[in-house]
Amino acid sequence: MQTPFSQIALQLNPHDNLAIAKADVAQGAIVQTPDGNELTIRDRIPAGHKFALRAIEAGAPVLRYGCRIGDATQPIQPGEWVHAHNLSVGAMSAARECRVVAAPLPAPVRQTFQGYRRADGRVGTRNYLAVIASANCAAHVAVQIARAFDRGRLAGFPNVDGVIPIVHSGGCSNVLGSLSHRYGY
Repeated sequence: MQTPFSQIALQLNPHDNLAIAKADVAQGAIVQTPDGNELTIRDRIPAGHKFALRAIEAGAPVLRYGCRIGDATQPIQPGEWVHAHNLSVGAMSAARECRVVAAPLPAPVRQTFQGYRRADGRVGTRNYLAVIASANCAAHVAVQIARAFDRGRLAGFPNVDGVIPIVHSGGCSNVLGSLSHRYGY
C-alpha cells in the first residue's frame, strides 16, 4: 500500500534531493514522492532523519533547504537513509555559503506599525507567538510552522493574535552552532 508523502516526510525545498522523516519509516514502505513517483524505502529511517528522494552520485552535493549540506561519500539510492555513513560535510567554505531569506516587504508595509496607543500614551502590540530559528538552516521550517497557524487554527485561542517566524542568516556549519547543538543550547 502506498503512503502519501505528506503523512511521513517533509521536503523543505523543491530542489532538495532528500526528505526528512516525520516519524519512523519502516524499511520497505512505499511512498508517493512530491513529484508523484513511487519510492520504496530501503532502510529503516528514524524520525527526524533524512532519506534520498532520488539517486545521488558519490561526490555529488546533498541538498537540504535548497542548500548544500555536504557531499555523498558513496552512491546513495532513492529511499536510502542519508546519514554519517554516506554523507560528509567536509571542509565548509564561504563558497558553499547558502542563505535562506524571505522576500522583503513592500516599502509602505515596512513603514507601518500594527500597534495601538495605550491610555498613558505609550504604544503596545498584539499578542504574537514567535517561532525563533536558532540557525539559518532552520529558517524555512520556522516560516512553515508560523504559516500553519492561520486564523482557523487560532480561533480557539482568542488571546493570541498570530504566530510569526524570527529568522537570521547565521549558523548551521559554524563552531558555535555545532557546540550549541551538541550541548543542547
